[in-house]
Amino acid sequence: MKLRNVRKNLDVIKLSIYFFLIIFGPKFNSYLDLSLIINIMVIVYYLCTGKFKINKKNLFLLLIEICIMLYCVLLFLNTGTIDFAFFGKFIKVFISILSCKSINIISNSKLDSDKILNCLIIILLIHSVIIIIESTIFIDLQDILRSISGFDRYPKSFRGTGLTNGYDFAGTLSIVGLMCECNREKPRFIQVIIFVLASLLTSRVSMIVLEIVILYYILANKIKNKFLSTFFCVFLGISVIPVFALFLVTTNNIDNIIVETAMKNSYFSSMSKEFVNYYATSSFASVSEMHFDFSRLTTNEIIFGSFNVANQDPGYTQYIYEIGLIGLFMTLLFYIILICKMC
Repeated sequence: MKLRNVRKNLDVIKLSIYFFLIIFGPKFNSYLDLSLIINIMVIVYYLCTGKFKINKKNLFLLLIEICIMLYCVLLFLNTGTIDFAFFGKFIKVFISILSCKSINIISNSKLDSDKILNCLIIILLIHSVIIIIESTIFIDLQDILRSISGFDRYPKSFRGTGLTNGYDFAGTLSIVGLMCECNREKPRFIQVIIFVLASLLTSRVSMIVLEIVILYYILANKIKNKFLSTFFCVFLGISVIPVFALFLVTTNNIDNIIVETAMKNSYFSSMSKEFVNYYATSSFASVSEMHFDFSRLTTNEIIFGSFNVANQDPGYTQYIYEIGLIGLFMTLLFYIILICKMC
């Protein structure tokens, strides 16, 4: 019995380290990614031990990635140019699926599903706790963690990236952690609070996605714990107007009922003036003109792609410049299927 417990504890440690490295593995430059190296090592290990198995449930995801990579190759043959850093993203995703899904590394750990989920939650919880600390009480922590996160901007109060190099991705991981915790048989309230707070301290998009996710859990009656369900209802009722008001204020859209209602609260009014300093304030029109400009592309390039660098911020714009609307559609299809599998 003791030997079995020791093995289970070792499995927990190994699986936690594995999750940490594949999610937060440091990037030493544009091409050397520790998480990719770890995934390759895992695949090689299972190939050498004869335990490599393709999980049929993930064949479609793998097939989509293969189609995207083949499409990139065809585009390269047609244009004569290729963005290796961009193309490498799909190779990394393909290898990651093989590593953490297709070779059954998780099932080989012989842990029950709740303990496996707990390993992932612990890693995401560490990330979320760091976000809260570095955005409130220890701002300089963002500078200290640069070697791991790769974050290269000036640290800001009330915003943190945790162990990632971007606000949006940091918030996404906190929301994923929240969803994992809510999907447990007995969600822990303190961990829910940590994930919610961390999501609010990353980006405006993460704030809105958080509101949508909580609304989904309420409407779909996914939370069986009455206390947690009540908390979500109260949180949504209190936070929905301030969150959307902050989003509108920081995008120069102040002449609307949401902002006017929020500004009646003296506390929000004073806090919003401070929060605006921590976000890039711009109007929808200026953002669209700056970040959704396709004037450098022909109609064929917009549809099929050209492997041109967009030099614009939104991922959608980058993908259209690189692999066109066709490539963007295939990429979105991959994420839609992945999200459906999680739900």
